[in-house]
Amino acid sequence: MCGIAGVIPRDPTRLPDRQEIDRMVERLHHRGPDDVGVVTRLLNRVVLAFLGGVVGVMSAILLGIDGGPDFTGDTSLFQFFGYFGLFCSTVLVMRVLVAVFHDGTN
Repeated sequence: MCGIAGVIPRDPTRLPDRQEIDRMVERLHHRGPDDVGVVTRLLNRVVLAFLGGVVGVMSAILLGIDGGPDFTGDTSLFQFFGYFGLFCSTVLVMRVLVAVFHDGTN
């Protein structure tokens, strides 16, 4: 049997005993260590892509603000942090893209 059909107790009218519950839990958790790695990689990539996007949007907002304290010559501190944030955002997003293309899961 595949899917959840192999997990349903034989007699659903009675509450399953402890052995039957243990067998159900074992069948549900017997997926292998590869599944944990896949979910971990996926979650890491989602978090990195989200952070890259948020940092990119915040940096664009900083670049759109006029004025700010002077940093060097014609560059304000807002512009410095804006460009630095865009650089960091690009690095984060490129890291996710390289990891996806490296694994071949696009």
